[in-house]
Amino acid sequence: MIVTPNRSQILFHTAQIDLISRLIEGTYPNISSMLPKSYMTRAIIETKEFSAALKSLTPFAQGNSNITHLKISGNEQADRGSLIIEASTEEIGANVSRIDAAIDGPAQELLFNIKYLASVLSVIDTPQVALEVASKTRPGLLRAVGAIDAQYVIMPMTVNR
Repeated sequence: MIVTPNRSQILFHTAQIDLISRLIEGTYPNISSMLPKSYMTRAIIETKEFSAALKSLTPFAQGNSNITHLKISGNEQADRGSLIIEASTEEIGANVSRIDAAIDGPAQELLFNIKYLASVLSVIDTPQVALEVASKTRPGLLRAVGAIDAQYVIMPMTVNR
């Protein structure tokens, strides 16, 4: 292992390979300032059920830029509600999944990239996940319920029609 005198590069040398890494200098954004600070609607969903629903919808979303439509709706009499997930493509049709959820806040309709949602859910190992959203144009936040500091920003999609 060799470190350059200015400490900006490192070389790892073996009989089979040379690996060089360089320190990238610059000002990095303050990640905590990028996290949404508040939400209008929060849905708590079973992680495995949400993940399975996305998996069944993926073929339908692939022909439509991976767009999936989420509808969060509550029940006026209780905190129970549902998350309805839809995906469609002209070639093979449409698919809809409904998941029971604990909803806090008004109904919301959002568009997300199904691949990004599925990717996040594949690394969350808690039984439940919270989806927190403010509006269809602002970033949402996925939080692993019960895990400290496990939060994921997810950007909404827009469709120009």
